[in-house]
Amino acid sequence: KVENKDISGCRARRFILGEDLILSDFAGSLGFDEVTDWEYYYEGDDGEDRKVVQPNPMSSDQPKRTRQSSGSVVRIFRGEFVGRLGGTLGARGLDRRVLIKEFSGKLALDLAEAELISIGRLQSDIVEGVSDR
Repeated sequence: KVENKDISGCRARRFILGEDLILSDFAGSLGFDEVTDWEYYYEGDDGEDRKVVQPNPMSSDQPKRTRQSSGSVVRIFRGEFVGRLGGTLGARGLDRRVLIKEFSGKLALDLAEAELISIGRLQSDIVEGVSDR
């Protein structure tokens, strides 16, 4: 478990915005492939001497490389803040556009947790940098 060094005071970064957020379109999805390279050994008669051997390329029992796809674990949407919140942001000269990530599945939830920790560290570093001035 990674220690969460977040001094920004924000305990959660999950928002319930209701009608102040409109999703305009689907931007894409993210996933990953886990690739494993395999090495096979032949043990000598003494049991200690091992030699790397090339597997039979026609045998499916000894693949040289395997690939496992995670599927789509993160979907990304484009959106915009509207209503009172959008007006406030626009009046301050801030951008109202947002990207929303939707995480699905166990692997994606682990990824989301790691992302929350990273965002906390980044914001903490910004806060520390501002307070040093």
